[in-house]
Amino acid sequence: MFTLLVKDLYSSYKDLPLTLFQIQTKYRDEARPRAGLLRGREFVMKDSYSFDLDQDGLEAAYQRHRAAYIRIFERLGLEFVIVAAMAGAMGGSRSEEFLAVADNGEDTFVRSPGGYAANVEAVRVTPPAALDPAAAPPWRGSRRPMSAPSPASSPC
Repeated sequence: MFTLLVKDLYSSYKDLPLTLFQIQTKYRDEARPRAGLLRGREFVMKDSYSFDLDQDGLEAAYQRHRAAYIRIFERLGLEFVIVAAMAGAMGGSRSEEFLAVADNGEDTFVRSPGGYAANVEAVRVTPPAALDPAAAPPWRGSRRPMSAPSPASSPC
């Protein structure tokens, strides 16, 4: 919707960069049931849309938004974590969520000691490097022959 609005109102690259904000009450039906219930919820959402000339401009706009959210959460005195998230229907190359840490709530995230944090729906795990079997130490165990089960433990 915002792309069409910008297309109709702005016709030159000289009008860029441009950031539009939308704050409204939204209602969302949750596709995922929790505790066997499908939920609907109403909430206030703030969206922003950045239109930039190039990737550098997009990155600068993203960093300004990110810094603003950090200042808001810090001024409110909230414990928060910035997590990688799914971009959803809007798409995009990157999505982050700012989550207030609480004992209860609707979102679950993971956080590593190294600083990585992600919503559980967006977790990316790097598989460990393949091991070279030739570099493994020799096996040091005992080999026992298999024995038949005793009649007392036979399933028959």
